[in-house]
Amino acid sequence: MMRHGASGNVTARMALNIAIDSLVGAIPIVGNLFDFAFRANQRNVELLRRHYQEGAYQGSGRGIVAAVAVLLFVVLGLAVWGLVAMIAWLWHVMFY
Repeated sequence: MMRHGASGNVTARMALNIAIDSLVGAIPIVGNLFDFAFRANQRNVELLRRHYQEGAYQGSGRGIVAAVAVLLFVVLGLAVWGLVAMIAWLWHVMFY
């Protein structure tokens, strides 16, 4: 999307589609049903097509993509930290 000059708004909406698909899709049974109905890639292609038809493909979405990447790394880091803290707490409760 950055190579093709998608705007920040379109880039953010595409990233949001992928995030929703990933988060809800991770739930075992509900995720399978959601994946059947919510197709993030198809929605993203439609967003790009509408964006190009409007002739609004001037800017680049690099800043928003970088911000989303940083946010994802922060969330992942917090999840890992929480998991380590929980394991340490369980270890302390079980063996002390």
